[in-house]
Amino acid sequence: MANPRAVRRVDVAVAALVFLTAALFAVHKIVAYDVWWQIAAGRWILDFGIPSTDPFSYGLPDRPWIEMRWLWCVAVERLSAWLGLNSLTWLAATLSLATLALLWLTRPDAPLWVRTLGIACAIAVAHLRFTIRPELVTFVLLAYTLVALVRYREGGRREWIYALPLLQVLWTNAHTLFVLGPVTIWIFAVAEWGAGLRPARRFFGADRIMVASRIRALFVVAAAATLACLVNPYFLQGALFPIQLFTQIQSGHALSDIISEFKSPFAYAGFTVFFLRYPVVVAVSALGFALNWRRLTPGAVAVWAAYLYLSALSERNLALFGIAAGWATTVNFAEVAAETSRRARAVAWSARVACAALALVAIPAVATNYYYRDVDPSRRFGLGIAERRFPIAPLELVRADGLPGRTLVNLADGGYGIYHAGGPGAVYVDGRLEVYTPEFVARSTEMFQTGKSFAETAARYDIRTVVVAYGIDGNLFRALNRNREWTPVYADASHAIFVRPTEETRARVEAQRIDWRNPAARDVAVPAHLAPSDPFAGLWPRVAENVGQKARGQLALLTGNLDLARERYGEAHRLRPEDADARLSLGVIARALGDDAEAARLLTPAEARAIPTAAAAAGAFAGAGSY
Repeated sequence: MANPRAVRRVDVAVAALVFLTAALFAVHKIVAYDVWWQIAAGRWILDFGIPSTDPFSYGLPDRPWIEMRWLWCVAVERLSAWLGLNSLTWLAATLSLATLALLWLTRPDAPLWVRTLGIACAIAVAHLRFTIRPELVTFVLLAYTLVALVRYREGGRREWIYALPLLQVLWTNAHTLFVLGPVTIWIFAVAEWGAGLRPARRFFGADRIMVASRIRALFVVAAAATLACLVNPYFLQGALFPIQLFTQIQSGHALSDIISEFKSPFAYAGFTVFFLRYPVVVAVSALGFALNWRRLTPGAVAVWAAYLYLSALSERNLALFGIAAGWATTVNFAEVAAETSRRARAVAWSARVACAALALVAIPAVATNYYYRDVDPSRRFGLGIAERRFPIAPLELVRADGLPGRTLVNLADGGYGIYHAGGPGAVYVDGRLEVYTPEFVARSTEMFQTGKSFAETAARYDIRTVVVAYGIDGNLFRALNRNREWTPVYADASHAIFVRPTEETRARVEAQRIDWRNPAARDVAVPAHLAPSDPFAGLWPRVAENVGQKARGQLALLTGNLDLARERYGEAHRLRPEDADARLSLGVIARALGDDAEAARLLTPAEARAIPTAAAAAGAFAGAGSY
């Protein structure tokens, strides 16, 4: 028989490690594209009030704009203005940990290992969404809703659920997924009511059925939370807004083909950590229901199934399922832990080992950036901004040099474009997809990725400056670079600037033209608030990353400078010999340059058969418009 004090010390240590894991996941460079337009929207709201039409796009001006995140926008604008951009990372970490802390309270009488297992399930699936997004408000309020429902069901006071309509008003004005509040309450209430009907009563057992008076209170709260959705600046139009968003994540919708997070997680199915975390958490939470099948909570079964369905529709819903799965796991395993059987003891120690293993693997992997290196190289541990993810330096150069005409950036960079310009007509397109029509988003995305219709677009809107994210939009880069009307004046490890000069600016622009045979770096002064310090830098070693070298290698390939491309990819390969992308690119470059011995050393036999000659290598590069 294990010493209870020793077991408790183990449980406390494992719980602390799991919460530390969550904290490390939440502290990383700012990578959210949307945070920039949200700050700009907050500034606009403070100056001019709640918007009804969009002032920021010159591509589709004056489109209806229903901004249900207005409270969030104002909050991040004020916080970043008062305390700097690093404060947004701390806000994200605080809200992420608050979500987990609420899940911890699901069953306060449960053993530590049960609550730790529930938290671990939530972290495993949701951790990539622990970033500065308004959905963090949804995470916190969804967690409270779930906890309140089960605490009330287990005999708690009605104050647990009476707070829900009031919180719903906050939720409605902070994030577009506010509808999850009343929907979750309705699902739980209907499931509990239905469990009292025949033949469900036989399955769940009379002792698991809520009394009618308590179920009536749930329906009253569900109705009140539904009505609370009307308390927003747009009234009924705002309350119904989530229906529009839900259609955007359906299979076959134009936006689901463009935005990767709208795709089903099964689109990325494979033997990778990125995918396997999902079926593992599904299995663990489903195991809880299986082990506890004689004492099931009807509402927990229904809510878990509903969020599992949502997660199968769209990858962006995985975090929501993770919260529901962690909650359901705690509810079910708390019942299992009450047993004194050998099976219950085996489950407890298996859970302890699994949670400890998750934490002991994740903590060093995250703190050293080993995990992020392949999952998302921009998302490095620490504070500050993932500078290569956004066109910070290019747009500062546009401002400093007074480059002519309207500036064109792609959809991903549009959010920062709004933040940078801050006024009417700031961008052509950006990530506020609900403002634009699906056809416009699809058409603009095709233009950036292929270069088609660019000339017509530039002429129609008098675009004279283009900031190209060449790692994504390589074909547009090629089209601009081949067009004598456009002059390259700047390039860094993520973006390039092309200008169509006027008679007045031609001499100045020509003086800044880049010579792609020997491109010179150009220093750009970035404002201090866009380069916040990272107090975690240098505290311990981090793994080497070669993203910048590969990007500059691709830039050299796009401009036909194979010697420079070989040099850059060679640097990338030396930094990370195991990086298959760098090795393959370097091998194909060697083949293109006629260095067959080097190509044979770098390429696998299958790759060598696919690229047998210099002509085949040239053909491979000719089609590689995107990296």
